[in-house]
Amino acid sequence: MAPNPIGSACNSVHMASELENGNCSAWAARDPSGVLSPYKFNRRAVQSSDVSLKITHCGVCYADVIWTQNKHNDSQYPLVPGHEIAGVVTEVGSDVKGFEVGDHVGVGTYVNSCRDCDYCNSYVENHCPKRVFTFNRVDTDGTVTKGGYSTHIVVHERYCFKIPDGYPLAKAAPLLCAGITVYTPMVRHNMNQQPGKSLGVIGLGGLGHMAVKFGKAFGLKVTVFSTSESKRDEAINLLGADNFVLSSDIQQMESLKNSLHFIVDTASGDHPFDPYLSLLKVGGVMALVCFPPSGIKVHPASLNIGARTLSGSAVGGTKDIKEMVSFCAANKIYPEIEIIKIDYINKALARLVNRDVKYRFSLKNSLHFIVDTASGDHLFDPYLSLLKVGGVLALVCFPPSGIKVHPTSLNIGTKDIQEMVSFCVANKIYLEIEIIRIDYINEALARLVNRDVKHHFYSADRRSLSGRRCQVDSRVDELHMASESENGNCSAWAARDPSGLLSPYKFNRRVVQSSDVSLKITHCGVCYADVIWAQNKFHDSQYPLVPGHEIAGVVTEVGSDVKVFKVGDHVGVGTYVNSCRECDNCNSYLENHCPKGVGTFNYIDTDGTVTKGGYSSHIVVHERYCFKIPDGYPLAKAAPLLCAGITVYAPMVRHNMNQQPGKSLGVIGLGGLGHMAVKFGKAFGLKVTVFSTSESKRDEALNLLGADNFVLSSDIQEMESLKNSLHFIVDTASGDHPFDPYLSLLKVGGVMTVVCFPPSGIKVHPASLNMGARTLSGSIVGGTKDIQEMVSFCAANKIYPEIEIIKIDYINEALARLVNRDVKYRFVIDIENSFK
Repeated sequence: MAPNPIGSACNSVHMASELENGNCSAWAARDPSGVLSPYKFNRRAVQSSDVSLKITHCGVCYADVIWTQNKHNDSQYPLVPGHEIAGVVTEVGSDVKGFEVGDHVGVGTYVNSCRDCDYCNSYVENHCPKRVFTFNRVDTDGTVTKGGYSTHIVVHERYCFKIPDGYPLAKAAPLLCAGITVYTPMVRHNMNQQPGKSLGVIGLGGLGHMAVKFGKAFGLKVTVFSTSESKRDEAINLLGADNFVLSSDIQQMESLKNSLHFIVDTASGDHPFDPYLSLLKVGGVMALVCFPPSGIKVHPASLNIGARTLSGSAVGGTKDIKEMVSFCAANKIYPEIEIIKIDYINKALARLVNRDVKYRFSLKNSLHFIVDTASGDHLFDPYLSLLKVGGVLALVCFPPSGIKVHPTSLNIGTKDIQEMVSFCVANKIYLEIEIIRIDYINEALARLVNRDVKHHFYSADRRSLSGRRCQVDSRVDELHMASESENGNCSAWAARDPSGLLSPYKFNRRVVQSSDVSLKITHCGVCYADVIWAQNKFHDSQYPLVPGHEIAGVVTEVGSDVKVFKVGDHVGVGTYVNSCRECDNCNSYLENHCPKGVGTFNYIDTDGTVTKGGYSSHIVVHERYCFKIPDGYPLAKAAPLLCAGITVYAPMVRHNMNQQPGKSLGVIGLGGLGHMAVKFGKAFGLKVTVFSTSESKRDEALNLLGADNFVLSSDIQEMESLKNSLHFIVDTASGDHPFDPYLSLLKVGGVMTVVCFPPSGIKVHPASLNMGARTLSGSIVGGTKDIQEMVSFCAANKIYPEIEIIKIDYINEALARLVNRDVKYRFVIDIENSFK
């Protein structure tokens, strides 16, 4: 299509050397003060695949502040900001098929990419390693990109997005950064497909208010969290949120624990993460779209105990942007904006820093005069929209098809409106009106069509909505348990005090009830949790304490209602022995997340007694918490599956690692959990790389366990060579360690699952998650369904833990060796032969 030959004061539209008489007018920062002033430069000439657009509006983003003030020490001056661009096409290249002159289009945060990598081929160009941002980046021709605080821009058609007719360009602009930044992770985590679920939005600014609007459009129940009480009315009445919470209100925050399915965190300042993660239900997702200056610090339990996910995101790909723009147009979703002129920009940026905007500034390019010399047919409305109030378009041409103009292009000017309102107030000029109720509106509209009104209808109505509160009753079975006596029916070894030293002990197990299974324990695995509670590391140990939650044995008795098990069956018992059996988690076979779950030892059971674990001769358990071990699978090797095995298996399956053979897995740490992650990874067909701080683990990883690669994590060069190479990471390292270096190894969209509890917590730079849309997910053991599935999988695929069998009288030495990491890879106590 031929270019449109319009000559005007603003029609100078072509490329980039910096000249006082350049073809593009703009406002630029010259130094780190960030103060902007008028500037001219040349845009490039339109190439075959390019679109040139007259910029009518540009949103103002905090990124504009960051780079104009050189906050990242990479600003290249003069710097023209702006990456939320909307405008009208004025010229297209010869190969452009998707756009034509007059189209309304947008340009977002990037204007180029390699168009050849996996990310570009998957339409997630925002993650292309060669992407070129809309301003302050070196483009492929060596020039520095300049943004939307300018009169026009020339862009490859791939990075332009059609804005549907009727959608206001001023409101379209903020969609290209603020909108897509929250839309992408919300859709990636399927928030658009789960109406009725609950969403929390942290922060109510340019991004946060869009998250609320999308959440409501998706049918979610939206709660806004803010540090400012002044936001309550806006959140509820302007944006339609269902609830508002002042995040400093500890009581209100406490009442919302375990209530939300999703959270979108848009708060740019430093803030705590654990309080918000505690609000998520089991398996809940917190999507991070902000960059807190001091980074992200999370207690491991905030992720692990609820199998929660912390996921990052940064803008979106071209496919997502097109989809979002269409969705907004179809559902009449509009950003809340304040339109400003370019000469107000420095004040606007200062207000933005002070959070004094509701909710996005949108710059309107305005001209006093246009001279139209184009002799061919062309559109007039786009050019009229560029004029200031009272501006003049001087026509000195004779378009063959004449001049066609929409009345609003001439009629509307907000300055006139404000003057008129003030004039009416001063002079007591009032419209003659007829006030009606809203339920009369259809008759009123019919009368209006028939001109039967003197002179204006005014409607007023109030509505109230009442909510419902759902109350859930719960009930638990009464179970009879253990009195302690020197001649009790169960022999064990117990710790008596925080020294953690164990010695022989006897107590009474409860009698078998109708749904119970009693098993003679033949083997019990030794887990680091046994050390933690034997030594009272969490200050909640109840002595005498019998540890052990990796239990394998043989059924000796079953209750009258038990159908699944019979005497002689080989069975296992894991980390918990009771739950309410009524809550959502129990009904979903995620009993490990039941709020009333009862651990296998050191927990108060429903009858008030303290549970005692597998360092004992037998145990009585409700049948739901027993797992059948297939014939032929050694009981000694089955025991560690019930904690070490399921701890890594459950998150690996939850993230579909068992369905993606050929993909790459990193395993951090090579102990009891890590070696099982390697074995499962290989069984799933993954390419497994082991990361360890110890060179001595290399031979074991490669030759004993069958890993494909071994990396010494202190080898900076080798770590660097693996950046963006892994699909998954399972982190089993129990000691303190950095997270950012490992997150950098993940591909875009990669998942790092944490199954450990580093003492100093988890600290992550926001960019480690956001820039690669990476996910940091927690997990702790698994539900009954997962455990039975894992045991069967191990038997079918001949997956066996590597163990060292010991007698119970060696347990104190074994625990000391475990603390010193001197075991390959799991101690298993031969209980059967220890208590003969």
